[in-house]
Amino acid sequence: MKYRRAEGASLELAPGSSEAGADPAPRSEARNQKMLLRLSRALAGLVLIASSWVLAGWFLGIESWVRIVPDAVSIKTNVALGILLLAVLLLQATGEASTPQRVWPWRRGLAGFVVGLGLVTASQSILQADYGIDELLVADFTTASAGHPGRMSEVSALCLILLGTSFIALDRGGRSEQIARVLSLIVFGIGYLGVIGHLFESESLYRPGEMTAQSIQSSGLFMLIATGFALARPDRGLAHRLTNKGSAGVLLRRLLPVVLFAAPLIAWLMTRASAYGDGTLAAYVVVAEVALLVALVMWTARAMQSIAVARERAESHVRTSEERLNWALQAAGGGAWDWDLARNEAWWSPEMYDLWLVSTGTPMHLDNSVARIDPRDRDVVAGTMKKAIADHSVYRCEFRILNPGGPERWMESRGRAIYGNSGRAERLLGISIDISAQKRVELSLRQANEILERNNAELHRFAMVASHDLQTPLRTIGSFAELLVSRYADRLPDQGQQWLSHIANSAQRLQTMVKALLQYARIDSKAEPFEQVPMDVALSRALELLETPLSETNGSVETMPLPAVHGDATQLVQVWLNLIGNALKYRSELLPVVEVSVERRDRDWLFCVTDNGIGIDARHSERIFEMFERLHDAAVYPGTGIGLAICRRVVERHGGRIWVESQLGEGSRFCFTLPMSGSEQSGQGWSS
Repeated sequence: MKYRRAEGASLELAPGSSEAGADPAPRSEARNQKMLLRLSRALAGLVLIASSWVLAGWFLGIESWVRIVPDAVSIKTNVALGILLLAVLLLQATGEASTPQRVWPWRRGLAGFVVGLGLVTASQSILQADYGIDELLVADFTTASAGHPGRMSEVSALCLILLGTSFIALDRGGRSEQIARVLSLIVFGIGYLGVIGHLFESESLYRPGEMTAQSIQSSGLFMLIATGFALARPDRGLAHRLTNKGSAGVLLRRLLPVVLFAAPLIAWLMTRASAYGDGTLAAYVVVAEVALLVALVMWTARAMQSIAVARERAESHVRTSEERLNWALQAAGGGAWDWDLARNEAWWSPEMYDLWLVSTGTPMHLDNSVARIDPRDRDVVAGTMKKAIADHSVYRCEFRILNPGGPERWMESRGRAIYGNSGRAERLLGISIDISAQKRVELSLRQANEILERNNAELHRFAMVASHDLQTPLRTIGSFAELLVSRYADRLPDQGQQWLSHIANSAQRLQTMVKALLQYARIDSKAEPFEQVPMDVALSRALELLETPLSETNGSVETMPLPAVHGDATQLVQVWLNLIGNALKYRSELLPVVEVSVERRDRDWLFCVTDNGIGIDARHSERIFEMFERLHDAAVYPGTGIGLAICRRVVERHGGRIWVESQLGEGSRFCFTLPMSGSEQSGQGWSS
């Protein structure tokens, strides 16, 4: 395999082929989702204009604006108002990025108003009552509803209830969005039936039973606004299936409009053309046909989507298996290459062809080798190779190679130049390995570190909020409660004094919990640099702080010489303080005796705090280290339930672990490990 250059060999990297474009499928799916979101907003805007037009017709007394066909059912003012509010909500929900946050709480209020409007109207029909809301805005100047002028159809009331509830569920997010989508589809179906009924003059479709007839405008507007709600979350549900890049999405996008609109239109035209009968039979046939076709389309689309997902997973597993196999082969031998610099002859081992995604046996030379390198890295490769040859050093370079339609593929090449008698490099020998997995791990680590930094920043901000914004009002509440007790207690009845006492106690307890939570947050945000900390000194400091409870309980602490560890002195004092403090707090009828011990455990120090207290059920040995977890009533054993959580966080920050060994009624033994220093691991330094 040889290749001759007309003007000799050179290490200059010539411009290669252009980089293959990325897979357009994800961009296409995102583009479809944006299109559906814009469609949802457009439908909301259209409905907003139409409902405003209807309301204007009522207020201006223009009958042709409130009903399309003379003597037909008119759309009522309350229906138009409810639909208008739903359109406003949909516009706001689909444009949250540009909406001030202060507007958000009002959304559920408006949605609740729409639901209430529908419920009140429905209750009037059910109870045969008249609350005077039907003509509250304007008197009904049409004659279609002589019995109850201005009252909307029971079907319209149901649609308002369902769509208002749908918006509330949509606003809550999570699993509630599925409920919102189902309710929207139900309203779409009701509106669709109403439009079909009016087109085919089938009264039973828009006036079921003895109910009031729903106008064709109401049916159409409900159908449009329900469609907008269904498309408001284009990355989930039916809307997501519509934007799917697979065959299911294509099938839905192409057939669903035909089934929903083209088929009824054709049937209506046929009915009009034949002018036979009242159209009821034809309407039912069309509805049945549409329902069957929609079910068939949805069923087929779901099956096709499942097949596509299974195929993609299988292909992904195959690709993963192949990558792992290739990595094992490469780790065993790697891809070897030999480049004759003077004659520009290149030899590749079979593994190299696989690594570089080149057909086995393809003649390789400088130009087509360079063409396989990502254009962004070609200058780096050329510069590194030149420097290695000039310095008589090992050539080592990481770079990307082209992988059209696939993920980024990283290579690492290592080699060394062979020099002739003249001192000029004649050959370059080396190997190449695929380091794509390593790069992905590095990327994951960087992303994880970024997330950790953000979380730490959030925790720090929370600590600041807790220290200022939360504690200040709590102190104010407590102070005013105490002031009321001191000045006006004699004027209050016993129940009032009891309530005031509850307020003061609750404020004090909440302030204590906030302080404890702040203390937990400061484990990382206010940590001190690690230094050598004599654990004897840390324990003595903790015992000084526990002097009062030791005296009150007649407790004693037995200890032994303790080593020094590398850590945060303040936090280690806190560990001793919490563990020994708990031993004194959860004491039995015996005088509390606490024993502190230490021993070597491999490369760690094992510290233990043993007491003769009430003990802990072994079932709760993990639970007690969680934040705010308590096994006893705070009235019996006061505290916040965060002390052991702080201990675990501090010990883990120091590279150790903590656990408890206990049986109920037999005392407890809390143990934690801390790493030894280098000299102690080798057997030098501290000895007990």
